[in-house]
Amino acid sequence: MKAVSKNPSFDCLKMKRELQTRIYAQVKDMNFTELRAHINRTLQGDAFWRRINLARRG
Repeated sequence: MKAVSKNPSFDCLKMKRELQTRIYAQVKDMNFTELRAHINRTLQGDAFWRRINLARRG
């Protein structure tokens, strides 16, 4: 089944590649500890993950 886009000029794969390129540029020189800290900071600043954590706490 082919997905129909509401915005025909939107290219999902292009957006994905651009995001991955930006993320890689940010983290390419980080060691594992720095990467984990970066991910945790990023997720703590994201409204979606904050809602999930609040829901888990009940």
